[in-house]
Amino acid sequence: MRVNYSWLKDFVDIRIDAEQLADLLTMAGLEVDSMEPIGASLDRIVAARISHVRPHPAADRLRLCDADTGSGTVQVV
Repeated sequence: MRVNYSWLKDFVDIRIDAEQLADLLTMAGLEVDSMEPIGASLDRIVAARISHVRPHPAADRLRLCDADTGSGTVQVV
């Protein structure tokens, strides 16, 4: 089962960091398989502004969009 550390702190008064809590739980007989920081897999997500929309030349239901990422413009369908 996955449990968020901050969610757990809403229910239990915890005054130690997550690593110490994992050690204590393991010593109490509850296996902590792994710990993952939240958002670690989100480092490649880019927010962009759509600057231009036009019809796709080879499809009726698709549109070509120019997206401004702040560091350049990319074309997306």
